[in-house]
Amino acid sequence: MRIDMLITELDVGGAENCFTALAKSLVKKSHKVRVIVLGEEPRSERNRLHLELITSGVELHFLRCKSSIDFFRAKRGIMQLVRGDRPEVALSFLFHANLLTALCYSAAAIPFVVGVRVADPSVWRAWLSKWIYRKSTKIICVSQSVADHVVNEESAPVGKIVVVTNGIEISEEIDAKTEKDGLQVDEALERNCVKQPFLIYVGRYASQKQIELLFELPKKLTVAGLLQQIVMVGDGVLKDQVSQSAAQHPGRLIDLGRRDDVLSLISRAQMLVLPSCYEGMPNVILEAMASRKAVACMNVEGVMELLGERANEQIASDNASATWFALVERLAAAPQLCQELGAANFERCKIHFAIEDKMLAYERVLFEIIEGDAKTSTSASERL
Repeated sequence: MRIDMLITELDVGGAENCFTALAKSLVKKSHKVRVIVLGEEPRSERNRLHLELITSGVELHFLRCKSSIDFFRAKRGIMQLVRGDRPEVALSFLFHANLLTALCYSAAAIPFVVGVRVADPSVWRAWLSKWIYRKSTKIICVSQSVADHVVNEESAPVGKIVVVTNGIEISEEIDAKTEKDGLQVDEALERNCVKQPFLIYVGRYASQKQIELLFELPKKLTVAGLLQQIVMVGDGVLKDQVSQSAAQHPGRLIDLGRRDDVLSLISRAQMLVLPSCYEGMPNVILEAMASRKAVACMNVEGVMELLGERANEQIASDNASATWFALVERLAAAPQLCQELGAANFERCKIHFAIEDKMLAYERVLFEIIEGDAKTSTSASERL
């Protein structure tokens, strides 16, 4: 297959990790993959995925868009690439890439798939998404919750939807990664005076994640007689607020910033805390599951599908902050229960979320589209 893959940016994150793993998997199976990134090349401290794609032999193009004013320049860049080397199918991840893919590949009469990774509540995005879905050949949703959202809130055609959940490398790969990064992580924890057991948050510093609830956790835990520190790993628009809160809670709330050794950090924590108000299927929960950790999260899209039978013990069912605080306190006070939940999460991860199965599912969708497009073209030629 000749495949164009488009994504908004190539910074390190859940969607970007999945996108990179898929591109590498397709190239390994001798498909010709061209990756088109709307944004700029990531800075050296954030370019791990960039380097992985180059090392894997993926053809890589950055359109260097910085804002919406570059939209039409990006459109011209994509069209030039398509005219120069026409793919059989295109696949995009994230909203802005989906929008440009719909514009460019529909105009070139090339079938394309859009990947929907989050149940975004924005009204204006829902309005544009309706148009994108009408133009698309297929819509791959990261969870059934997201699929329900795009059907009910964005009028996506049910017949176009395919659900392919996130996947992760299991057991030996996770263990090797955490062992490799172990010394560096231990030094970072010691430098920041972090003692085990601690609770960990990993993700963007953004309003979607409701990180203001993390700022209240040190006081809540102290009142409950619990001494665990809260370690935050990430970056984003609310970075200053995180720094200010860490300064107000010295020794209890620690901001480690952006890290590439997330798995090793998670492996040393007691549990993952994630108070997001909406999601798609949080990849960080999958990383926690693969690291044999318990989770304390809100009842947002994808988490019930991830956690399965033990979900109710790890989810604030009504999405109320008070319920979430109570959940965190209950698990923080019960290390044995955390270990039990972590073991159950790991077993579920092995059975349902092996990355090889997910990569095969994506490949199968692309094959079916190309075969269907070829049959349609043959039928049209026969009628002529």
